Order: sequence, then structure tokens, then C-alpha cells
Amino acid sequence: MHFEAKYNEFFIVSYFDAIALATTSGQLLASHNLSENSTVIGQQRTPAGWQFLCEKDSRLTKHSLTTDKIFEVELEDPCELPRTAAWSPCGQYVAVGSVGTTLSVWDTHTGKQLMQNAINWDTEEDRINPPTLSVTGWSDTGNEIICTAEEIISSNILVWDFKTNKLLTIIE
Repeated sequence: MHFEAKYNEFFIVSYFDAIALATTSGQLLASHNLSENSTVIGQQRTPAGWQFLCEKDSRLTKHSLTTDKIFEVELEDPCELPRTAAWSPCGQYVAVGSVGTTLSVWDTHTGKQLMQNAINWDTEEDRINPPTLSVTGWSDTGNEIICTAEEIISSNILVWDFKTNKLLTIIE
């Protein structure tokens, strides 16, 4: 569930492959059934309505949901095992983190992938559970993407420069 205070709305994902939008007074604004085995990995409220990203079999689709319509855009070149997503402040770009510490960014208007970067930690070491890159957000300017690389007992914060496609810093 995600609550957007500015609009007094809840974005709710059910265990039964459906989403719903509701107000704080309990009024149901919209509902939508997702395709079977789809997972919502990120959502954002914009002035035009909600947008959310679904993953199914490593295929990503961006959905725009207003109270009466839903639009879908399939993103090109899907990443393997996507786990989290966060939209840029302008709402045009979505950053996706995945298992194996890969960061991918798409233009959600065109569906085109703009960048894909991976962090190679200990490539010689076989891992039972590879780290997962979680995208936690964007800077207010939309120039930096903040991520965490989570392992079983530790996590690191990574800051990527969206404009130059470079890793700025790793905070351990």
C-alpha cells in the first residue's frame, strides 16, 4: 500500500492480482485486475493520476491509471529479475533495481531503455544469495538516483549520476 497525502489517496495492491485506488474516507475511486502473476514493483501519484510499474517474467509494463482509464506502455530490453522501481521527479523516467545489482532506467513515454549499469562486487566468489539493488528514489533535481545494494548482513548506498551514467559514490 502507498499513501499520497497531497491527494488523500491510497494505492492498494491485493494478493489477488488486483489494484485499487481509494480515498481516506473509504471511497473507491478505481480498481483494475492485473494479469496473472504480475507484481507491482513501484508506483507514483502525478497530477494526472497514478502510474505504476508491473513485472511479469522479467517483462516490464508501465501503467497509467486515472479513475476511468488505464494505459500501458511496454518497456524495451527488460532486465533480469527486477525488484524495485522509482520515478524521476518529472515522472518521465523510471529507475529499476534488480537482483545482481543492475540499475536500469527507461523513458516511460517511449518505452526506450536509456541506461543500464551493474556493480560487480566479488565476481570470483560464488554467492548463494546475490545482492539485490533497490532503487530508493531520485534527487529533487532528477540528476541523481539513490540505491541500496542489499546483502544478507550489510547494505551499501550507491549514488548514480543520471546525466553522465556514472556511479558517483558508494557509502558503506
